[in-house]
Amino acid sequence: MEHNGFIRTGAAQDFPDFIAKCLNIRQKMFTNNNVAAEDVEFFGGGRGWPPIGAAWMHPPPNAARGEPHGTPQQEGIENAMQIHQQTLAREVSCAGLGVHSGKSVQLTVKPAPVNHGIQFIRSDLPGRPRIPAHFNQVVDTSLATVIGAEGAIVSTIEHLMAAFAGLGIDNALVEIDAYEVPIMDGSAAPFTRMLRSGGTAAQPGPKCYFIIKEPISIEASGKSVTIYPAAAYRITCTIDFQHPLIQRQTYALDVTPDGFEKEISAARTFGFLHEVEYMKRYGLARGGSLDNAVVISEEGVINESGLRYPDEFVRHKVLDCLGDFSLLGMSILGHIVTHRSGHAFNHAFLKAFFRQKQSWETLTVNTSEDLSPLRENSTLRRSSL
Repeated sequence: MEHNGFIRTGAAQDFPDFIAKCLNIRQKMFTNNNVAAEDVEFFGGGRGWPPIGAAWMHPPPNAARGEPHGTPQQEGIENAMQIHQQTLAREVSCAGLGVHSGKSVQLTVKPAPVNHGIQFIRSDLPGRPRIPAHFNQVVDTSLATVIGAEGAIVSTIEHLMAAFAGLGIDNALVEIDAYEVPIMDGSAAPFTRMLRSGGTAAQPGPKCYFIIKEPISIEASGKSVTIYPAAAYRITCTIDFQHPLIQRQTYALDVTPDGFEKEISAARTFGFLHEVEYMKRYGLARGGSLDNAVVISEEGVINESGLRYPDEFVRHKVLDCLGDFSLLGMSILGHIVTHRSGHAFNHAFLKAFFRQKQSWETLTVNTSEDLSPLRENSTLRRSSL
């Protein structure tokens, strides 16, 4: 989640105007369950934003952008790749506060059939409207990722979606009795523990993957997202803040259930003190506190417990990216590299991805033999490291 997405796009000086516009649009969304075309344009949903280039390759991450943490474990990743779709073995539940509404939220995750994907049901609304977790359902990316359909929305889905993606859960039905997914402790760890407690069940349906044939990239205003061909799923994120505690950080994750749970799931969302105070004055972040976010002043971290990782900030960025990119609707075999990206820019990349169909193909895995060409392709192996 991004309490300070405006900072991440390099527009800190425009914070008051940005929040005023967000408040106006979010008020319309949360009262009318709708958003106008010009509002979608404001959040980066309009055609032609940002400039979309042809498939071309940036240099892979190196010391010039910050040496990435994380150690590739390529053979183990390939061997752990799923052949069958997965769902939960039994339903699980949790409760918490909506970070912006401050209201209590009850959330239940239930097993779902093959090819169902991740879908949300608003159990508090008449007709129990259903919203698929897919990029073409995104209606807002200002302070979090928000999806909408049938006159209803669900906000702040990225941490829960990251837990589904990180644990390899393909199919689930999420019933929620409010418009916000609970913020919990500001990370994906509570969701990860909840889903782990429900267990996973292999399903008869084959697993489907996006295979990247050539790089796809977007770049604008110092931000970039690129996906490279690779034989496994890897995310490398770089952030760059003009604050001595953060500055430039890079982290690389080989996406496996164990790697996600141990290295990423506990990284919390973060924001700067003056921004949090401003949002609270304007009716946002009513449920936000030091119990569910890392708050930074000019002097340092305010939370008495400090950081969970020395580089918790960039690890949370990886978490957000994993949640956002899961809205492609299928698993990825590729290496995603982001630089100063946020929810809006990630969403723009997903739209660019689908416009460049010549740059990827889909692979249906029925047996382990279907993965052999990927394991044997030396070009993909080199790209993934």
